This record gives sequence, structure tokens and C-alpha cells, in this order.
Amino acid sequence: PEAASPAEEAAATFARRVRADPRFEVLWVRGRLVCFRLVAWYSAEAETLNAELLSEVNASVSGSGRSWIAPTREGSGDDGGGGRDSLSLLHASGPRTSPAVCWADVKAATERVMLRHMGEFVCGGCDCLDTLAGQVLV
Repeated sequence: PEAASPAEEAAATFARRVRADPRFEVLWVRGRLVCFRLVAWYSAEAETLNAELLSEVNASVSGSGRSWIAPTREGSGDDGGGGRDSLSLLHASGPRTSPAVCWADVKAATERVMLRHMGEFVCGGCDCLDTLAGQVLV
């Protein structure tokens, strides 16, 4: 077998990091490309989460500016959307692309996206957050 290029090794490393996060699934890795997506989270649809993540990463206002992802339509075709595959994201690794930096950018953007959707689960009308925090700190 041929040895993997540095870009292919970077893509494999990035894919391992994505797979380790239960909020994501990796659909495929081909050469230096990684196709991945956020999975649906409570009432937030995967399509919405991935569209927001795409915008967050590519805006790179608070990121490194070195990460970029592209939209694609990939999957099993069995997404309940009338045969149309849901939005997925493509990451291309290059020889000067650090998988750690790219993953840090994607992870930070994911946190911002998820926090926007957290509001519907935290009503603000009770002390549930204080109670939970107290249980964690005890």
C-alpha cells in the first residue's frame, strides 16, 4: 500500500477528532477530504445546526482564520426528507493545515451554535441551573 501524504494524514487525524465527539458523525474520508455533520440535538434539526456551523466556521471572526468548510449533500438518502440527503460539511486538509487548529475552530463554533439552541431547555424561571451546578460542585 502507498504511504499516505501529509494532507491525507491530517485528514485522518481531523476525522478521528470529529468521531470522538458524540455530537458529530463522519460520513466518509477520501484522500484529504472529510465529510462530517452534526447530528440532531433535542429539538434542533441537523439541517439547522449544520447550516449554522457552516456560517460560524467560515466567518472565522473568533477562529484562527485558517479553517474553512464547504456544504455538500451526502448521506444514506434515508433522511425522511423526501429522498434528499441532509446538509453535510466538507473539510479539506492541506500540507499547511493543522488538524488540531481546524478541530479547535470547528469545536468552538459548535459550542456557539449549541448555546444558541440551549435557551429552549433553560427556562430562566427556576433555579434549575443553580441546582445542577450545586450537584456538580458537591
